[in-house]
Amino acid sequence: MKKCVCNLLFCFLWTMLWCNIEGCSSEEDARLASLKEALKEQYGVKLDKEITRIYVLNDLGCGSCVSSLAKYVASYIDGEHSLVIINSRGINIDLDAFEMKKKTNPNIIIRHTVLNDENNPFAFAGAIFLKEEKVDTIVNIQEGDVVQSLQYIANYK
Repeated sequence: MKKCVCNLLFCFLWTMLWCNIEGCSSEEDARLASLKEALKEQYGVKLDKEITRIYVLNDLGCGSCVSSLAKYVASYIDGEHSLVIINSRGINIDLDAFEMKKKTNPNIIIRHTVLNDENNPFAFAGAIFLKEEKVDTIVNIQEGDVVQSLQYIANYK
């Protein structure tokens, strides 16, 4: 128990130090800093300030849910303000549609692997919305609320 408390304290202090160095001013900024670091480490991508939406597609989870989100993203992707991260072997996602779009849109990243680490910020299907350089909303596509989630993603301003 004491070791757990010490680890939590260390993580808290490390986050506070990181935020002071990077200029974070809130928990939201810490989430964005963590997201930026994960993008850089895993995909070699620096998050552009113009990006306001990050769509994450992964084969795990509800197959029809992932497929519905993938079809939406393929149809309505805004190349200038959207980043699309795809971790798929093509099980629930039509990779050909994204491969074609990738030729003219550098904001599409395709990895032909499936992420299944719950701690990885890109191991789900959904969207991350950024506003004023902060993480505003994270929407996970899950069985049972897929229609509501897709409507929210489509209507997010």
